[in-house]
Amino acid sequence: MRFLTILLASLILLPLPRSGSHPDSATSATAVMQTLKAYSDAYWARVAGRDDSLPPHVNGHDELGTRWLHDMRAALRGVPFLAIRQEFKTPGFKNLPADRPGVNLIVAVPGTRAPDQSVIVGTHYDGEPFSKGSAYDDTSGVAITLQVARLMAPIWHAQGLPARTVEFVLFDAEEQGMIGSEAYVQRMQHGALLPRPALMIDEEQNGVGYPVRPFGLLSNEPLPAFAWTSDPLPPVLGKIHPIPAAQRRLLHSQLVDARGAVFRRLHAAVSPLRFQGGAAPAFTSADESLVRIGRVNICCSDNAPFEVAGYPNVTFAGDAGYYDRNPPPWAYPFDQPQDTFTTLACDTGGSPTPSPALAAALDLPVQLTLELLHDNAPPSGRVGPPAVLSPQVAVAGTALHLAVSTGGTVHYDFGDGTRGTNPVHTYRRPGHYKLRVIDGRRSAVQTIVVRKQALGPDVPLGVIGPPPIRPWHPDALSGVAGCP
Repeated sequence: MRFLTILLASLILLPLPRSGSHPDSATSATAVMQTLKAYSDAYWARVAGRDDSLPPHVNGHDELGTRWLHDMRAALRGVPFLAIRQEFKTPGFKNLPADRPGVNLIVAVPGTRAPDQSVIVGTHYDGEPFSKGSAYDDTSGVAITLQVARLMAPIWHAQGLPARTVEFVLFDAEEQGMIGSEAYVQRMQHGALLPRPALMIDEEQNGVGYPVRPFGLLSNEPLPAFAWTSDPLPPVLGKIHPIPAAQRRLLHSQLVDARGAVFRRLHAAVSPLRFQGGAAPAFTSADESLVRIGRVNICCSDNAPFEVAGYPNVTFAGDAGYYDRNPPPWAYPFDQPQDTFTTLACDTGGSPTPSPALAAALDLPVQLTLELLHDNAPPSGRVGPPAVLSPQVAVAGTALHLAVSTGGTVHYDFGDGTRGTNPVHTYRRPGHYKLRVIDGRRSAVQTIVVRKQALGPDVPLGVIGPPPIRPWHPDALSGVAGCP
C-alpha cells in the first residue's frame, strides 16, 4: 500500500442457506501463515516491469506470479475457471523506469445466474526495489486470496458454482501508484470483456491487527483491524462517481453480520490465545468493535480506482501507522527492507517463532471474505452459459484473444460475418459487434466494442519513487535472538 502522499441495486441475489459446516479455523490459520512464510522467504523485491529471468532474491516478481497461479490451479482442481493475464504499461519508479509491461493475473470462476457481474477478491503482488519479501505489504494479501480459493473450492464442488463470477486478482504495480488496478478499471470501462464488479474485496496488509497484542505482551491492549469501505480520495485520481447510498448501507450491514458470525466461529475455535504473560479470551462479542467498519483516514490501495468508478468495495487491513509523525514503537515497517516474515512474527509475538495470535489475525480476513462471498456470490447449484473473458480492449487490426470456460470445442460467430473455432480473432473496422459463443447446447452473446487505437497508460499519481529507508529497532525486541 502506498504510504504517501497520497451489489448492484438492480439485481440483489439472495444467499442460499449455508450448509452449517465451516472449515476448521485453526487449520485455515496455519495454512495461510505457512503460505505467507513460503512466498515471502522465496520472492524478494518484486518490482513491476523490471523482472527478466532474474533470480528470485534479485527480483522474484514473475516467479511469485507463476507460483501463485500454480497453487491456484491446484486449489481449484475440478472447478471450472479461467486464468488470464492482463498486460499494461507501467512507469516504474523515479530513476528506475520499467522496461517490460506490468501484468495483472486473473483467475475467474464463472457465475451461473449473473456471469456478467463479479465479486473480486484482489490484492497486489509487487513490491519495493529493496524489499526482502514484503511479508506484510502485501504477500499477506497474496496468501489470503489463495486460502479463500482453497476453502471455497469444496463448497463449489458440493453446492454448485457461484451465482456471480468470482475473480481472484493479483494486481501489479500498486507500489508505483495503483497502476494495475487503474488499468483493470480503465479497460473494463472501455470495453474489455470483464464482468462489472458488484463488490471488490481488497486484501491489503494483514497480520498486524486484531487479535494481536504488540510484541505478544499480554499487558498491551489488542490492536484494531479494519474493514474500510471508502477513502478520502485525492482529487488527482479524477472524477469520482459516488456509490449509491443504498449499496453502501447494504455492504455495511453485510460486514456487521459477517463480523458477528466470524467472531462466534473463531471464539469457539481458537480462544483463549496465549501471550507473553498469560492467556486471554479472543473474538468475544465485546471485542467486535476492534474490527472497525467504515471510513478510515488511510489512502490508498487497489480499492481506490474501484471507489472512483463507483463500485462497492471493502479493504481488509491492519496497522498502517509507520509513516505517521509520531508512530508507536510497534508500528510495522511496511514498504521497508525489514518487512520480512521474521519481523512480522517478532512485532506480533516478541519472537521469530510465529504466535497463535498472528495466525488468527491472518485468518480473520479469510473468514470475513468467505462470509461476503456467501452473501454476494452464493453457490447456485446450476450450470450457467459459457463465460467469455478478454482482459484487453479490442482494437481494429489487432488480434483479440478470448478465454472461454469450457473444455470442449467452442464455435464462435464474431458478428462481422466470420465464424470459426479459433478464439483469436481480428476485427478490421471499429464498431460494435455481437459475439455469439456456442458450446454444445449452451450459448452466450456479448457485445464487442472495437476501437480505433489502443488505450494509453493511465498514471494517476505521476511517476513516484520508493520511500526512504528508515531504521526499525524497537526496544521491546532488544536482545531477542533472531529479531531485528
